[in-house]
Amino acid sequence: MTNTINQEDIHFELQKLLDFEEVANYLCSLCIKLIGADGCAINTWSPDSQTLKISAIKLPKQFKDIEATYHDYRINCDEDDPNISVFNSRKAESFSDLSQLSSHSTTYSRFERWQLKHLIIAPLTDGTDCAGTIMLMHSSPPKACIDEVALD
Repeated sequence: MTNTINQEDIHFELQKLLDFEEVANYLCSLCIKLIGADGCAINTWSPDSQTLKISAIKLPKQFKDIEATYHDYRINCDEDDPNISVFNSRKAESFSDLSQLSSHSTTYSRFERWQLKHLIIAPLTDGTDCAGTIMLMHSSPPKACIDEVALD
């Protein structure tokens, strides 16, 4: 099995997709395949509710049966959560143990519950505006790292 996908294949798949949720799920699948993540979540900004909403999520294999529970979960903009920090700063953050996270954050709880060894959170940005964040979950130290996922 190869970890390469050519640009034409991506373009073809994106043309077949009907809505943002499908695009977000496809992006999660690409991140898992190309970066070697065990899970991925895309959180999109909802200005009306001032929250980041989980628009797509693919959990590590042992937690697949609870994925639907987290779909549409919202993180309030005033929560002490690294997704909010990354969204506001537009700078990626990497976490390799629980002590790096506030014990009050929902991300802390997920890190612990999903038995993660490494978590990367990056902004979904075009360099100016931020549409949300992407979380790359690793059950072991990651093979690759990203600084930013840019939307063009």
